[in-house]
Amino acid sequence: MTNLDVTKYPGNRRFYSSTLKRYTNLTEIGDYWDQGVKVTIHRSTDGVDMTSASLLRLLAQRVESGLLEVSEARLRELGRSL
Repeated sequence: MTNLDVTKYPGNRRFYSSTLKRYTNLTEIGDYWDQGVKVTIHRSTDGVDMTSASLLRLLAQRVESGLLEVSEARLRELGRSL
């Protein structure tokens, strides 16, 4: 698989993948992303691209759970580049 197309349902935090033809979750989406699959996430209500926001949320979850360490200096660097 080279692309994972996902629809985000804002009211209930659910993700539906038209590629997988089933509901999925952010952790599974992250696993595909880690494998190099191009992930695209759009909001169901208006089609707005939610990919960056969703992947940032995934990274935040990984930091909170201790799976990923990000230094404060790196976060500052990312914040300045915005």
